[in-house]
Amino acid sequence: MINFSNHGGHSVIDNHTVPYSSLKPQDFGTNWLYPDKCPDCPARRWCYAISPAPETQAEKVEQLKTIFSCYLLTYEKAEIEPLLLCHAPLPTAFEQFFADRYGKPFQDCRLVMPQNDFPVFLEAATSIQPAHLVGVEFDQLPARFVDSTPTLQWVAKNYPTIIRVMSVHYPEIGGEILRLGRQDGELERTLDVYRQLGPEAFWIAVWEATLSSLTSEVDILGHAFAWQKHLDACPDTDATQKIIQAVAQKMAQLGIIADLNASGMKKGKHRDNPYFPARWIPVFQQAGVGFTAGDDSHNQRQIGRGFDDLLQFCLRNGITELVQTSGQRNSSGRLEWQPVKLTGDE
Repeated sequence: MINFSNHGGHSVIDNHTVPYSSLKPQDFGTNWLYPDKCPDCPARRWCYAISPAPETQAEKVEQLKTIFSCYLLTYEKAEIEPLLLCHAPLPTAFEQFFADRYGKPFQDCRLVMPQNDFPVFLEAATSIQPAHLVGVEFDQLPARFVDSTPTLQWVAKNYPTIIRVMSVHYPEIGGEILRLGRQDGELERTLDVYRQLGPEAFWIAVWEATLSSLTSEVDILGHAFAWQKHLDACPDTDATQKIIQAVAQKMAQLGIIADLNASGMKKGKHRDNPYFPARWIPVFQQAGVGFTAGDDSHNQRQIGRGFDDLLQFCLRNGITELVQTSGQRNSSGRLEWQPVKLTGDE
């Protein structure tokens, strides 16, 4: 999503292939790092040294600094620029809604970070070396709940260098609050609503939620078409054209960048696009929206997979440059983005 660095000795972007990769540390129990998924790296031993769970905030910070240092070594070994990214906490009322639905504590679902651990993440992620980018992903929430805007504004004010990503994981569609995913019966719930409404109405609702999520604090719209992971592709109709054009125009007005996500090349029903079908790219280009490339890997072994396919997708579909950032902001508080020209294989 953010930076480009040499990887593997072949090139499609000015001798660089891998834009960025992130893991999403989302909960802080003794098993949250999933040691069985940790690849061989110089710090592998650290992954097994995190039990028992720390009790104080200072202990949690030190634990996370150790774990994040392990991540950074892994990235360095792969010659990938890291972005340490987490999901922002959700309002208590929203957590309770899902806890009631699932019959278990919301945090047991490994969906987002606990409220109390958000400051821990921020302190740990911003205080380790080597230099790296830090981001927070925010979720658009149904209007019946207190939304995530106050948290978004707080992060923007107190941590201005942190990259702010917006995504739509929990839209309210057809009277149902849905969650993108297949755990806990969520896919079946989503498919029921999808069949009742039909593809056009369902996707319009997703894009209406997306439109409502875009504010001046947002830097990047993450994996805009991620709902295609389990569903048919967004249909091309007059109604979907209208709402997607409205989203693109608002993004351009606010300076929000669109994420092309490598995970779309390796997950779900449609593996021919990076959670961004080729059909819709001209709509965003015509509005003046820039594109960046990212990854949604939640497993270190997956980091970097799909990037070559993503970049070839760009070249095939008229994207001649992506943008990257060092995390610096201008006087208006917007991230400064630099264009990176795409080239063919060499």
